[in-house]
Amino acid sequence: MKTFSIVLAAWLVNLQSLQSSFAQTQVWTGLSSGTVYSVLALDPSRVILGTQSGIVISPDRGETWPRIALNKPVRALGMDGEGRIFAGSERGMIYTSSDGGATWSAFAVVSGTTISSWSVTSFCVARSGVVLASTLTSGVFASTDHGTTWHQSGFSGISVYSLAVNSHNTIYAVRYGDGLYQSTDEGS
Repeated sequence: MKTFSIVLAAWLVNLQSLQSSFAQTQVWTGLSSGTVYSVLALDPSRVILGTQSGIVISPDRGETWPRIALNKPVRALGMDGEGRIFAGSERGMIYTSSDGGATWSAFAVVSGTTISSWSVTSFCVARSGVVLASTLTSGVFASTDHGTTWHQSGFSGISVYSLAVNSHNTIYAVRYGDGLYQSTDEGS
């Protein structure tokens, strides 16, 4: 019985140690305040936030946030395999940067059309490099030329909140109030 007690006591000490270690990994530290819509980690040091005020860039893992770009609300951020950053803003505007956020170029998803505020909600990039953008009121759009031009890729007139792609190149789309959908042809 004494051996059992010692083993049980050792097991409980290890369990408490494990629980303590697990509790320590559950710590979240606030790095920014205000209205933040999206986050993109460029590398181990640089982090970009899409905020109500625009794009905010931290060069030091979120310790400081010295740089603001675009000066307009940015709800969605994404990055392709070549390091090109995509930022989705109001009225179907998408901005791209190929220099880590130092400069930005603007492209309209739907030329001559006013889409509701906060229209671009997310990005994903298919294995072939096709960039997909979901919108709050106009479905999904695709670009085959790094964001220069865009065409409707599905769900016209429907709210699509989020897109994701898996390692098998299946694209997933979350539609408002209507569940999850998938495409195995890059949203064509």
